[in-house]
Amino acid sequence: MATISEAEAFARVGVDDLFIAYPVWLDADKAQRLRRLAHDVALRVGVESADGAQQLGDAVRGSARPVEVLVEVAG
Repeated sequence: MATISEAEAFARVGVDDLFIAYPVWLDADKAQRLRRLAHDVALRVGVESADGAQQLGDAVRGSARPVEVLVEVAG
């Protein structure tokens, strides 16, 4: 997926293993939605910076399932 909204739509129809490929810049609402999604599905999210990884970790801290992070490395 490209957005949290797309991931939520797939989760609503029963898809339970999701990858949000693009970096997600989280405000408080998006962080809450991502945490809720992480409770319901196996979730992987792409990041491209240390700041993005830290922000993602802060957003999903305390969720019932771990959230996997895939890091984009430019070469």
